[in-house]
Amino acid sequence: TGRVIKLLKPYMVKQKPIKSQYHSINSVEWIEFADENQRKFYNTYYARYLRETESGGNHLTALNKFAQAAEIVRHEQLASRAIEAHKAGYAVLICAKYKDTLVQAMTTLHSKYGVDLAKVSVIWGGIDKNHLNLLEKRKAMRERLTEQEALLLEELDVSDEIAASLCPITSADAELRKRFFKLQDQWERQRNIDAFQDEQTDFCCFTAAAGGVALSLHAHKKTSRPRFVILTPCWSDHQMVQCVGRVDRVTATSDSKQVMICFAGTVEEGIAATFRNKMQGLLKVTGGHDSWVSLAKDAYNRNTLTEPFHGQEATTDGSE
Repeated sequence: TGRVIKLLKPYMVKQKPIKSQYHSINSVEWIEFADENQRKFYNTYYARYLRETESGGNHLTALNKFAQAAEIVRHEQLASRAIEAHKAGYAVLICAKYKDTLVQAMTTLHSKYGVDLAKVSVIWGGIDKNHLNLLEKRKAMRERLTEQEALLLEELDVSDEIAASLCPITSADAELRKRFFKLQDQWERQRNIDAFQDEQTDFCCFTAAAGGVALSLHAHKKTSRPRFVILTPCWSDHQMVQCVGRVDRVTATSDSKQVMICFAGTVEEGIAATFRNKMQGLLKVTGGHDSWVSLAKDAYNRNTLTEPFHGQEATTDGSE
């Protein structure tokens, strides 16, 4: 990337950075598993991922399945941090890669902490109608099974379709299914955005894919509460930078805090290393010391991305 930037430098025009009165304070928090069941759930999916890749299966498909399970297992921690931030006076955002993670986090906010679902904005894309029924059944299954029963199904490698068929839906789930599992058109999406921006909701849950350049969730009025964003790790540096940019805006009226929650002592330390390498290349493109650089930390809170890049690639002997 450095060589490409050096080659294209005569043809590039860079805008001077716009200074903002307020900034985003970004950090990485390496957490432990809440209990042994959480650890077993995580390790079960990781073991399955290793088996599938070693047997010659599709690496990306196996990785996606593991990533989804690894993300959703931390829903208790996501909800807990959200409540802490809310009590501290923040308007809270939870950003995850998968909708199931947000559903579980919102369900925990509602059932464990008594959060009114009307106080939660949701921003995501539509769910394929062909998958809607399966998602509903899978959610119902998770609510009814004990941790040990869920682990047993994972160890037996039972498919989602079969597992869901073992647990039919009852009318008791109707309210949550209506709230969470539905298609969201552009009008519904904007209604949720406006509700959060107008301080009508206290929490906003959005997917990383929905956190594009057109989404602004910053404190934009003097009466707006400061923002606290809770993130889950992802492989894509570009996607992560887009996500942390939703509240870090030039017109923000207060500082914001953003924390990425990672499990220490797991494969996520390797993911963080890959993430740092990607961000190094991105930093060379932007040529500045952006706030998102602070997310490139390892399990020991070390960060090598501390110096801005000025368009020249150094060699091992120190020459250009």
